Amino acid sequence: MAKHARRDEQIAHRGIVRYTVARSLALFIGAFSLANALGYALGHSANQNIWWIDFSWLSAWVGAAAEKIAVILECLVGIALVTWAVRPQTDAHRRAVTVVLLVVMAVFAAQNVVSYWQLLLNGVLWHALPVPFSVLVAAALVWLSSVVARSEVVALDDASSRTGIVIGTLVVALVFPLLQICLFGTTDYRRTSDAAIVLGAQVHSDGTPSLALSERLDTAIELYRQGRVGTLVMSGGRGSDEPVNEVDAMRDHAVANGVPESAVLLDPQGNSTEATVADTVPLIAAHGWESVIVTSSFYHMPRIKMMYLLQGVDVLTVPTVGDVLNDGTAQALPREIPAWWVYWAKGTFIG
Repeated sequence: MAKHARRDEQIAHRGIVRYTVARSLALFIGAFSLANALGYALGHSANQNIWWIDFSWLSAWVGAAAEKIAVILECLVGIALVTWAVRPQTDAHRRAVTVVLLVVMAVFAAQNVVSYWQLLLNGVLWHALPVPFSVLVAAALVWLSSVVARSEVVALDDASSRTGIVIGTLVVALVFPLLQICLFGTTDYRRTSDAAIVLGAQVHSDGTPSLALSERLDTAIELYRQGRVGTLVMSGGRGSDEPVNEVDAMRDHAVANGVPESAVLLDPQGNSTEATVADTVPLIAAHGWESVIVTSSFYHMPRIKMMYLLQGVDVLTVPTVGDVLNDGTAQALPREIPAWWVYWAKGTFIG
């Protein structure tokens, strides 16, 4: 009897954990969906849906109505998931509607996965691990639909359960941008473009590029040697402890490695990512460049993408993934997680 009691207790505990995780995930996805829909309703142009499900392919089928369909779906999914997370319903009809909505969104995510793999196979992009973020989204939606479908009996909604859901939601909110950094950030979208913008980093006291900056420059030089771009735009500034402006060290490094000085443009006021974007967007327009690559450390890429989208420019990102133990990656990652949310919020609610 004691053995059966322990087994029943273990089963009950696993059920509570499963529902807590599911409700945390549902609350996060529901709130994120509603926020994206609200951003569209406010008239902001930055496409923030690309960070979980990209609906843009729908435009080939339904034209301009694609955005409205996406917003309606996100509203419905958001309302259904937040409702279930806050008060798991026992009504079979409402559960069925929620499950159907989750399955529909999972199908959209699966389409994104197929598109990604097609681009990968066609050599349009490169990734060390052929696992797009959409795979995780699709898997999460399918798993969540299975939990919702079987939620006739829900664990007690007591104070400890609610606390667990809040903590779980915060954990998801931390993991979400981290996964974007590790998956989107390390995906290489290189293709023939008009120019490549290289973001600056620290210069040593002797005027030579730091390891992080050398990695970025070597990636840009490779793009030039491959004939992918004909112009390299060096964007940087001069820190209080730097002997020269970063762009001077960047130009010298590129020229020393075979890039003609005539192919290098300098933005000496790009002492922050915001300054680089502000300086280079007019530069892109002035030169009439239709396709532009931006290269920087991989952890930087999602934020760069969002900042250019805020200015109405869709750049191609080519990351550097170098000596992550010594190039400052460990110090930068904790900063990039909240920064991701800051720029997502700007794109969603401010525009």
